[in-house]
Amino acid sequence: MTGLSMKILLQKRKLMTKKARIHEITSPFLFDPSSVGRSMKKLEMDVIQTSNQEVVSYWYHGENQSAVVVWVDEKKNIIKQQIIYFSQVVEWNILEGIRTGWIAEEEEGLRPNKINKDIKDIHYDQELQKMAISQAIQIIESMDCLEEPVYQALIRNLKESPQISKMSSHEVMTLFGQSYNKKTKLTWWQKLLFLFK
Repeated sequence: MTGLSMKILLQKRKLMTKKARIHEITSPFLFDPSSVGRSMKKLEMDVIQTSNQEVVSYWYHGENQSAVVVWVDEKKNIIKQQIIYFSQVVEWNILEGIRTGWIAEEEEGLRPNKINKDIKDIHYDQELQKMAISQAIQIIESMDCLEEPVYQALIRNLKESPQISKMSSHEVMTLFGQSYNKKTKLTWWQKLLFLFK
């Protein structure tokens, strides 16, 4: 290597190091799940009519396009929850348990102060991303806009990942079965069928 080529190589390294330092200094922020959680505010509530019941979804929105969405059935059971931040999705639902994934930016429609509530194409990971789950828990733990029972249920769902297929029949009936007036004269079969209308 000649002296001239060595000088050029050294100058390139200095320039690259300087660019790296500038990028480090001017980097907009480091991801802080607690800060995202503290920024969450309850944005809106939607009622979804299914064939059997009404499901209510609650939307919380935070900084940097983050969101928490919670779906609740008529018996006040959380049946699904999503934590979305930086295109990362951590989702739990009563049928499949916990899943992690991501949303491509063109699908997410990233725009300042706008979250697309109709995200349908989530690319789920083949293996759970434990760091994403840990960050989602930190986000929920830092949210001061949640009522205590909702907070506890969201954390439990992320830590324990309950699924209907792993519950006892008694637990399923207690949580999701419909109630009926006990004074009504129904046969045992009618009562059973009523619970699952």
